[in-house]
Amino acid sequence: MLIDFEFSNFRSFRDTTKLTLEAVKAYKEREEENVFTVANQRFLKSAGIYGPNAGGKTNLVYAVAFMTSFVRNSASRQAGDPISITPFKLDTATEKAPSRFQVTLLDGTERFRYGFEVDFHTVRSEWLFATNLSKKHSRERTLFLREGDEIDVKPGGITDAKDLKKRTLENALFLSVAAQWNEPTARRVLELMNRIRPIWGTRDNDFLSFSAELATSSKAGKVLLEACRSADLGIENIRVEEHDFDPNVPGVLSQIPALKVKNGEGDKLVEMRVLMEHPKYNGDEIVDRVSFNLMKEESEGTRKYFNLMGPILDTLQNGYTVFIDELEAKLHPLLTRSIVRLFHTPEINKNNAQLVFCTHDTGLLSNGGLRRDQIWFVEKSARGASTLYPLSDFAGVRKDTQIEKGYIQGRFGAIPFLGGTDALDRLMEG
Repeated sequence: MLIDFEFSNFRSFRDTTKLTLEAVKAYKEREEENVFTVANQRFLKSAGIYGPNAGGKTNLVYAVAFMTSFVRNSASRQAGDPISITPFKLDTATEKAPSRFQVTLLDGTERFRYGFEVDFHTVRSEWLFATNLSKKHSRERTLFLREGDEIDVKPGGITDAKDLKKRTLENALFLSVAAQWNEPTARRVLELMNRIRPIWGTRDNDFLSFSAELATSSKAGKVLLEACRSADLGIENIRVEEHDFDPNVPGVLSQIPALKVKNGEGDKLVEMRVLMEHPKYNGDEIVDRVSFNLMKEESEGTRKYFNLMGPILDTLQNGYTVFIDELEAKLHPLLTRSIVRLFHTPEINKNNAQLVFCTHDTGLLSNGGLRRDQIWFVEKSARGASTLYPLSDFAGVRKDTQIEKGYIQGRFGAIPFLGGTDALDRLMEG
């Protein structure tokens, strides 16, 4: 599970930015639903991030995506391969400086703090620390420290360190290389990183194949169907059909939204066609079911809900941490609220899965069941630098404070400052 995520000099974020899912000790509301405890420490099941368009919310999710992807894939890099990093470009002091990323993770009672700094060509530094929370007054111990090509592995840190250091290129992470060679501690941290999933809510079609495959599963398919039924989408059943196609036809692959590798038949590709069955009436009597092609006949909202529910249910089942940008896009506010509520329902979220979402749905501030320490804001300065900060930074915010009203009125910042229309009026008249 995720404790916190920290980064700097990435896209619109110039300075150090930290998101934490540790619960504020003084807040006691919604303890049973929204908080869980491990080793006497309290953690949050969700966090919502608000801010204006172009404020930086999406870039925070991009930061998560970069770190998880780089950790997962850097061991396969070739010598000289550039690193696709995007530093803050609006300051001469940062445009060529390294970008920094750090994550704190919990596995049982073992806490890991891992991070690195990279520029366009090299890993500048890297570090890994661990703390055993089951021991009272346990201190954080260093597993390894890296500065450039110098990697200092402490006793009990990483096994076979001498050979692993030789295999580590200047543009690859030592942790990733060690995990590739099945070093136990590195594998453990990599597996924790793989449990963090970034999702873009406006690119939900990316998950159509995943959700379609889930719908064919006997148990998971029933859960997915019930989720769609409870969303009042008018759906009675979900079917997934497999259709052959000729992959040699120019452009055909780009026209098929969901593909599947059919094993046992030369690993050929087949199209997965999702069909939503709706009741057909004769008067007040249901006489049949009619199948609607999800991608051709259903609404944008129905498509997004189905596509997102696959990874969301997978997250809940496995206790993952999911970051979703633009959660509310295309969805009715009640559906958005129902997705957040899934993570706050102990009977459903049995494995303490975590949801971090970016949204413009201010209704969740009043009716979304969020605690004060689950609400964050992002705003951008006049010089184009984004800043992330929590609602808990503001004094005088009680659990009965009308947070939605205060946010709309600008009490907490992170809202667009709209100019007048005089200039536009003159241009239109001219």
